[in-house]
Amino acid sequence: MHSSNDACKFMLVAPTRSGSSWLMDRINSVPGVEGHMELFYHLPRREPPRAGCNDYPRFVEMRQQAFGRRNRPAAIFEYLDRLYARPGVIGFKLMYPHVREYPELLFYMFSRRVPVVHLVRNNHLDVIVSESIAGRTGRFHAVREEGFEQKEVVSLDPATIGRRVRWLDRKQKVMRRLLRIFAPRVHEVSYEALCHENSAFLGVCDFLGVPGEREERARSHLVKTQRSPHETVIGNYQEVRSALTLAGYRHLPQ
Repeated sequence: MHSSNDACKFMLVAPTRSGSSWLMDRINSVPGVEGHMELFYHLPRREPPRAGCNDYPRFVEMRQQAFGRRNRPAAIFEYLDRLYARPGVIGFKLMYPHVREYPELLFYMFSRRVPVVHLVRNNHLDVIVSESIAGRTGRFHAVREEGFEQKEVVSLDPATIGRRVRWLDRKQKVMRRLLRIFAPRVHEVSYEALCHENSAFLGVCDFLGVPGEREERARSHLVKTQRSPHETVIGNYQEVRSALTLAGYRHLPQ
């Protein structure tokens, strides 16, 4: 447990379509914690936030106005120093593509000794299905109050599905290696564990030094839109299953 004057400042690092918004929204629901969303998204906010804490401008919104002609690494360091100067437990969501676009963030993580919650997916087929549905519908999140349920059926290319899964797995392994080098402390948790084991979320709270034992019912405003089994949501399920079996991923289709 962190003392009040040594509150945890953290980053949540995650691949796309990994449930990171849902997890950060849950973290943000814990008293005394600010869980900010994608502060390094390349566009200014254009609509009201659907989850998490969003009262700190994105870097792209502040760079010219607040930092002028200062070089980008210096601007990033000052931008995050301002965020982390707030009292309490504070973190933001950093997606894999943002780490590639802003490698300075790894050096900030290292020099400021920022601990990292690393969210991973064990089933990369779920990620591909989620990406396909979001790309078709243009809908990436749904809130509980909307009562929305996704009923789309998608077809996946059997010729490329094994390669896509392998690429997602490789990116996850590369990020693990980077975090071992740059992050002072890393707590890895899988989306699947968070969905099925309350102890997984309590482990995140313990890592951040917040009273997770009091927050067993901490909930996100976001809901999972796709609950159907793969056989129902993938139109060419048998072809995809055969292709994944040949590629060595027989365990993924469910």
